[in-house]
Amino acid sequence: MKKKMPFNNLIDQRSIVELPDEWLYNYPNFLDFNPNMEDLSEAIEHNESDTGKYISHAIDDFTRRHPGGGSPIFLNEYWKGSVIDVPKSVQTKVGKTSAKAVTLEEDIKIYRSQEMYMKLKSKRVVQDSKKRLIWLPNLDRDTALLCFLSSPESERTYVSSFFDRHDHREKFFSDDATAALNLWKTEFHLSFYQLLDRDERSEYNVLSFLGDPRQELKKAAIGFLFIGDFFDRYWTCRVCEHDPQQNLDNSLGFKDNHKNETKLQLRLKYLIKPKLPGTDQERRPWRQRKVLELLIFDHMLEAMKKSYNDMTQDTSKHLIDLFPQDTNVPSPRSGVLAVSNALFSSPMDNDTYLRFSKDWPPFQYTLQVMEDDLKENIEKIALWRTREKDREPKRPRWTRNDERKYRSAITRLSISNNQKVRELERHLSNIQSLRMSLTSRLGSTRNELSFQSAENVRFSTYVTVVFLPLGFATAIFSMNDTPMSAALIGMVITAVIALFLTIVALVNAQRLDQKVFRPILQGSRALKRLIRGLFPSEKSSTDSDEGSQDGGSSSRSFAKPVEGGGEDGGDSPEHKERFYKPFFQKIKRLRNKREGHQGLPVVDEMASDGLVRYSRSG
Repeated sequence: MKKKMPFNNLIDQRSIVELPDEWLYNYPNFLDFNPNMEDLSEAIEHNESDTGKYISHAIDDFTRRHPGGGSPIFLNEYWKGSVIDVPKSVQTKVGKTSAKAVTLEEDIKIYRSQEMYMKLKSKRVVQDSKKRLIWLPNLDRDTALLCFLSSPESERTYVSSFFDRHDHREKFFSDDATAALNLWKTEFHLSFYQLLDRDERSEYNVLSFLGDPRQELKKAAIGFLFIGDFFDRYWTCRVCEHDPQQNLDNSLGFKDNHKNETKLQLRLKYLIKPKLPGTDQERRPWRQRKVLELLIFDHMLEAMKKSYNDMTQDTSKHLIDLFPQDTNVPSPRSGVLAVSNALFSSPMDNDTYLRFSKDWPPFQYTLQVMEDDLKENIEKIALWRTREKDREPKRPRWTRNDERKYRSAITRLSISNNQKVRELERHLSNIQSLRMSLTSRLGSTRNELSFQSAENVRFSTYVTVVFLPLGFATAIFSMNDTPMSAALIGMVITAVIALFLTIVALVNAQRLDQKVFRPILQGSRALKRLIRGLFPSEKSSTDSDEGSQDGGSSSRSFAKPVEGGGEDGGDSPEHKERFYKPFFQKIKRLRNKREGHQGLPVVDEMASDGLVRYSRSG
């Protein structure tokens, strides 16, 4: 009879995957594997796997320090990380299972390079290391080389590529489950920007934050590589982290002292011990691969969320600095959109626009970089969230006992993951909205200032029109002798009246434009159209008279010789023949139209004869 009944006993039958014939498959290659790392130089020489760029550089560095072999000499003795081995459970006489090391979470050890070497060079057996977690918050080439050489030949290509992607700060996801090979491999990388204060040790060509030379953006990265069997009994997990804030001064963050060791122990304990109810904590859910994947993913999302919170708050502060001090704006903690809306709701004068347009290009570039980086991360996260569905045809083993023990932890962690993903999507939406609103606000302000400049030019034109008669009056009142008092009084009165009229015209410019100038302009246009209708032009009347006259009058009009001549050959017979030929052809067409075909020879003969006679007479 059971002494206690679990309150939460939810089981999703669709998640259960029972695989038969497990006994036909061999153990993974990393079990019972002896790295033979007593002499690292010899182990490097016997390596037959392809190495990537990062491992190749690590081998070159190590070979230069050890030209003759011997005991390894590492670059430094800072804290590098930790290795946690989960032993195989032992079946007791009463039918319960117990693990040899039940206090793994409370007895975490942080290793230096030498201690890491001593841990990884030993043979790995299933009784002591059924599952292994390698956590590397301070990865360097020596540590990567140790992890590479401690892996079997079948895994070294994966391990080398994993370190290359982490070193390049890539965003990458891959999930491959193959039953025939008894292999289940998952690799996931996310990289994101962190906001740092620039100091003298910073590189020259760094990305400044919003054009501020005192701040810079640097890439942080977190990635993990799971390699295990298809039945999810044995696996090795490698986790790499790169925090530019902590790695900026390695001697402070990872220096060999008890304070740093305690901090690193707390970081790893926070990673593998989630905030779950006591019942779930007693089962140590991190030892299950599906739970550990969600824990690491939650840690990645938390780091990204904190980073983008810091960047958006500093963006709000920079926006406030761009505008006058008397502008009432909310606190930067209220959100970047609230700050931008409060700032842009107030009018922007010419000085503010010029200052903002000068600072806008680096501002826009930084926002674009943040948007593109976060968008790529969300795309990789979307692939991660659909991994279970994508591998449905070849799902790894998941027993009813696993479902009963870990479903509650998986559900809680999935809810936490989804909430953090939504917050990242909200950050992306805010960055996009801010960038678009800044662009539209800048354009609308530019158009408004251009319109104001055009209005000022129009008002100055009015002033010029008023002062032209004033100048004329001044010329009238000018004289050679000293002006009389009456003339001076007249000039002063004229100037005062002109100034008064100018001020009145400027104050009421829009009203005068609508009620005086526009009606006058419209009336003048209507009067012009009326005059054109009453008195048509001479050319149009002449054309109409020509259309109403008969052929005889037309012939007399067209037959009028051209006066002038002179040096251009206007009186020559050839010129007259070319000039009058079209006229006589028109006479012929008009006469034929009136008299029919009977007069055609007469007209043709008369026209041609008249043309010839006139030409010869010339």
